[in-house]
Amino acid sequence: MMSGTGSRPLLSLFCSVLLLSAVCFLFVAFTSDDDTLRGRIASVFWERDFSDDGSNATDQLWPPHDVFQLHPAVTVSPALLSDYTKFNQFTINPEPCSQTSAPFLLLIIFTRPQAFERRKTIRETYGSVRLHCPGKMRILFIVGQVSDTTVQALLVKEAAETKDIIQSSAFTDGYGEAARKGVALLHWSVQNCPQAQFTAKADDDCWINLPRYLDILKAQRDNKKILGLLWPKGAVVIRDSANKWSVPLADYPEDRFPPYVSGILYAFHKDILAPVTQAVTKSKYLWHDDVFLTGIAAKEAGVGHTAVAGYDTRGDSWRKPCSKRSMLAIHYVDDAKMKTLWNDSCHSYKLAC
Repeated sequence: MMSGTGSRPLLSLFCSVLLLSAVCFLFVAFTSDDDTLRGRIASVFWERDFSDDGSNATDQLWPPHDVFQLHPAVTVSPALLSDYTKFNQFTINPEPCSQTSAPFLLLIIFTRPQAFERRKTIRETYGSVRLHCPGKMRILFIVGQVSDTTVQALLVKEAAETKDIIQSSAFTDGYGEAARKGVALLHWSVQNCPQAQFTAKADDDCWINLPRYLDILKAQRDNKKILGLLWPKGAVVIRDSANKWSVPLADYPEDRFPPYVSGILYAFHKDILAPVTQAVTKSKYLWHDDVFLTGIAAKEAGVGHTAVAGYDTRGDSWRKPCSKRSMLAIHYVDDAKMKTLWNDSCHSYKLAC
């Protein structure tokens, strides 16, 4: 038998090797250019968040993988948005909702001015469900200003034909403008369609099972909270200046963001639209729409959240059998994938209403 004294060098050697391996592991993980790898490693050491029902369990390190149009080079002033009158102005402004027959669901989709083909694909695939639900659903697309006169002329022509384009006068469309686009969405909805039972926001690279979404919202018709894929504990704020997702202490002094829902797809009950819109004017600006609108501004307004299941945030499920029926929302879906999902004969959306 080895004596206690004789075993100590081996124990020390083992601990040293273990410590060195851990250091090397972390160095490789966090200096890697692979953001997914870094996020997954970080989640082991920091946080695992779950939605209320446990069905959307996922490793959560801010920012999530579903932030709209992020770009590492973007810098935005953290000041309050000073001139809110601009958010009441629209270069292209579709007809307001009817006072007597407002839609149950107003869905407004974030898109880029030049994304003509993507909008066409949405209208022809899952967006065509609106044709089977007359008066129950309205789908619009929202964009900002564009400097390219050719793109603007084409956008005006498209809007005249489809009557489903909102163009805000408050900002120039581009990377890092998602939160301003969200503020414009709130203002348009409050001004032009406050009677809709729910106003929802979605990204244009997201597939939505609209019949299922309608069923979910109908069951929650009196729920005066924000509905979506919920991070109930918020998320840890990254402070490392070398990390492209870093948020300076001066921009956001708390260690965690408040609870918020994913920017892929979320919905406001009509009774909370105005309070959240008003709360935006009192909230320090953060350029990520999900955290800013459904987290920071919602907290200021005293509005809570309800977790909704069925989100695929990594965009893998479209390959699985009949995912158009089993999933509520699938992220990272391009035109080709949308058409594949729509043409899958395993399920039909035609009896939505």
